[in-house]
Amino acid sequence: MKVEIFTTADGIDLIANQGDQFRTINEHDSLVDLIDSIVSEKYPKAKKRLEALYSNKFTQVRRFCKCNFAKNDRIPDIDNEHFNFEFVPCPLRGECPDENIICNPELKTGLTVRETEIVREFAAGKLAKEVAVALCITQSTAETHKRHIYSKLGISTVGELATWAHNMQVIH
Repeated sequence: MKVEIFTTADGIDLIANQGDQFRTINEHDSLVDLIDSIVSEKYPKAKKRLEALYSNKFTQVRRFCKCNFAKNDRIPDIDNEHFNFEFVPCPLRGECPDENIICNPELKTGLTVRETEIVREFAAGKLAKEVAVALCITQSTAETHKRHIYSKLGISTVGELATWAHNMQVIH
């Protein structure tokens, strides 16, 4: 399923475009359940914060979408249960307490922030020496991180790492 989500010019309504069929998303729309389930599974910190702010599932989903999918750019925001986040201009950017929680949320991967940085570098095809330079660590540390990541993820090659990183939206 590929869906583009954006707000109306006044910023009030959410619109879904699925195969050039436009509709206003309301509380009874099946997309609300889909988005809520993806957020619950992959972005638990965002879900917890949304629940603390709003008691209604539709309102939670609406806020999440407005913070992450505001533009009609023809790039599907939901692509087979994966989110393609957009940079949404916000007057509170840099001072909002929900930045990097609701907007630009942290993906649940089981890896530390540093391990996620390492994954991005190796999945981009860099060698340990290049990863070390990019992240200001030693080559040995880069290799150690890679071994720990492989162990955590149950994989054994850079190709598997790249596939995992793409599927988990660590890289696009």
